[in-house]
Amino acid sequence: MSSEPFTSEPLNPEPVSSEPAACATRRPIKPWKWLGLLALGLVLLGLMTWANYHYLNTPKYAHRDFMSLWGGGWAVLKGIDPYDPEIWRPLRLELGSKWETGDQGNPFPLWTLLLMTPLSKLSLGWAASVWLTASQALLALSVLLLVVELGKRRPTVAEFALLAFGAFMFRGTLVTLHNGQITLILLAILTLFLVLMKRNHPFAAGFILAFIILKPNPFILFAPLVALWLLLHNRWQVIAGGLTSLAIMLAVSWMVIPGWLFTWQTVREKTGTSIRSFIMPTLWGSAAEISDQWAPLLGLLFIVGLTAALGWYVFRHKELEAGEVVSLAIVSSLLVTPYAWAYEHVLLLIPLTLLFTCLKRRWLARLIWIGLVFILPWILYRASEARGRGTIEVLVPLLTAFIFWILIVVQRARREKLGQFRNVT
Repeated sequence: MSSEPFTSEPLNPEPVSSEPAACATRRPIKPWKWLGLLALGLVLLGLMTWANYHYLNTPKYAHRDFMSLWGGGWAVLKGIDPYDPEIWRPLRLELGSKWETGDQGNPFPLWTLLLMTPLSKLSLGWAASVWLTASQALLALSVLLLVVELGKRRPTVAEFALLAFGAFMFRGTLVTLHNGQITLILLAILTLFLVLMKRNHPFAAGFILAFIILKPNPFILFAPLVALWLLLHNRWQVIAGGLTSLAIMLAVSWMVIPGWLFTWQTVREKTGTSIRSFIMPTLWGSAAEISDQWAPLLGLLFIVGLTAALGWYVFRHKELEAGEVVSLAIVSSLLVTPYAWAYEHVLLLIPLTLLFTCLKRRWLARLIWIGLVFILPWILYRASEARGRGTIEVLVPLLTAFIFWILIVVQRARREKLGQFRNVT
């Protein structure tokens, strides 16, 4: 009997082909076939956009998070400063929003609003429809890339259907789509970064990764941990690509509204602790569950402890691979950030999908996927509704981090040590 019941495949194994040499070279797809596939894809996207508009009542997105994106882009097009509190609040009402967010200015950085300007030329309803279609398409593409490019075993048709259905029915996904949030774009960015790293395109990988600052609050711990890993491995091209991307975004946005970064007042509400931090599914919310009086101190201790432990682990274990570091970093970052709701949990699809496709025991992979994607998030949601606060939903990232670390990271390190011992003996 094997001494490793829950073994998993390494996240970046050497590709091994079982095909004969005659089958190794495939005929290229003819250009007219590519055009046919492109036309079919555009038709499907058009039908999805039409369906989103007519069946999801997208004009109601004026009263959801999407208004901040669309309205911010609209303000930039009109030459209005979206970070002026005296302008932003009346502007939201003028654009049809009845939802009072409490934001002093637009909560998104200017480079994000600049990317929204093409959609802001459309009516809000059609802009929301296109946004939802793009988010749904990027979710499907992300899952496909995670399975095909980063997975270590090919799932069966039934397993792939389970993966796809779970990704779309995940609570974080549905909340993201309901609110018109940007999180599925961030999921695609992280997925593309991992794919480019695997294909050895370091500069492009870094250039793409920098776009996580489209919404920086979920990446407070992610950025320094990944930077530490890149420095330890001398991945200077990745770092150069990221810095180049950041410089371009800052320069372009600064030319549009000089000094905007200093007037981006609400960024403090999204990246700093506030009263709302203690009702969120993070370690700050967990601290408030233990003691309202000592919540700030307990939260700080939790954050410092987790940051120090994970930083030490990344520093000591230089053999960690990109998929492992990104997975651990994103889960940990969602735990420590002072501002994160359930829609940020859609980023957990990266470690969860890698778990599914890296575990050799298929029954275990299916059990974990069903439990953490289909069952637990909705049970915790019902419990949160009954309690009137969502702090208990922190169990989703906590369990994801623990299971990923035990079954992927620890087991791989154990196998490597066992292999070294056998080589010596």
